[in-house]
Amino acid sequence: MQLRSQRGGQLLECTSRLELLKDLMNSIRGLKLWQGSGELAIGSLVNLSSKKLQSSHNCMSSPGGQRKETDTVMVKDNPNLHQQYPTIQHGAQVTDPTGEIESHVRQILDLLRLDINDPSLMETPRRVAKYLREFRQKHDYREILGDGFKHPGAHGLIAQSNIPFRMACEHHLLPALGRAAIGYFPDEMVVGLSKLTRLVQAVGTEKPSLQEVVCDRIADIFDEHVHPRGVIVTIRAEHSCMACRGVNTPDVLTHTSSVRGLFRDVPQARAEFFSLIGR
Repeated sequence: MQLRSQRGGQLLECTSRLELLKDLMNSIRGLKLWQGSGELAIGSLVNLSSKKLQSSHNCMSSPGGQRKETDTVMVKDNPNLHQQYPTIQHGAQVTDPTGEIESHVRQILDLLRLDINDPSLMETPRRVAKYLREFRQKHDYREILGDGFKHPGAHGLIAQSNIPFRMACEHHLLPALGRAAIGYFPDEMVVGLSKLTRLVQAVGTEKPSLQEVVCDRIADIFDEHVHPRGVIVTIRAEHSCMACRGVNTPDVLTHTSSVRGLFRDVPQARAEFFSLIGR
């Protein structure tokens, strides 16, 4: 923003980056998604916690027409922004950005020279916004896995296969669909069988990501909450970003695996798992 003022016959130029910073912070406040009884929180568009934003604005002039630094604005690290899914609020008000998402989708359709008043396209912005929200969910993994059951006598391998899996590719925001399998050697605690499936489904809809990252995250979360002697996770999925664009090759399956504990250190443990799931 350019400001000009006359003082003592001398024209001064004042460039205020502070105003730009204020506009930026106002624009990213209040972003929060809601879905049913759960919450979906969108991370801030600008990672304020990763670096300090500085804005120096020159609103004075020293003799001779040289500009003088008069203000430096620092945005300090906010510990709340270090949460996995920060919620940015403006006072007590929380803004649902779904309408803005729909508006941007509508603009995209218009840029593609599509008739946004066509009855077949009128609901498309809403559908796209709903689709994106499905892959940006916040989950309480402690609640999903529960407290488990103490069972000191259970030491054999527990495996579950053919778990439906879905995720969104972070590069194209297109879905990947497939199947997952989990196996673990319990220490003193086992979890309900449904918990394994719920965990796979939850991590896949946490945020757009990579299949190998999702696979590692499932293993890490299970290892952190259940403390087994070993855990293994495998995923095989078809990525629509390969099937319908780019290389345009359907039916290609991507396989990933993550191993912890006994499955990493003992080859026989891995062999037993793959034998049980028929691989």
